[in-house]
Amino acid sequence: MSLKYASLYLWITCFIVLFAPLNNALSQVTQARNVIYIEGFGPGILYSVNYERYLSETTTARIGFSSWTKEDFSFTGIPLLVNYLVGNGNSKLELGIGLEYIDISTGDFSIISGSGSSIVGIGSIGYRYQPSDGGMHFRLVLNPMLIMGEIRLTAGISIGVCF
Repeated sequence: MSLKYASLYLWITCFIVLFAPLNNALSQVTQARNVIYIEGFGPGILYSVNYERYLSETTTARIGFSSWTKEDFSFTGIPLLVNYLVGNGNSKLELGIGLEYIDISTGDFSIISGSGSSIVGIGSIGYRYQPSDGGMHFRLVLNPMLIMGEIRLTAGISIGVCF
């Protein structure tokens, strides 16, 4: 296993271990605790597949995956975020912060150019519709990304299911 992938696995393991104790708070949550969704654009640039878990009634942890190639540009991204949800009922304001592991192979794409692997800072701010008893999940968010000292802005739209 290369050093690049070993550090990625260590990073993901630390994220999971850090938030595992918060799962005890879930016994108090009366809502759907898991969300699986596909996001167009956002941190995955074109798309990402995501899993999100409620850590409390107002806090979630998210992990996603995106991998695609377009002409001479190849992108792989693994976003990890913690989100804070504000509001009552099915509609909420989502505020999130996290990191994303990215691996890029040559080329230039509107948001990112160059090649290599890096960990970048990401955030999210937007609207979330999610029934508390499960069902359809919808998000519309802005995602600022801190890439090599520059802030790049992406927007994402998500649809999925909560259970």
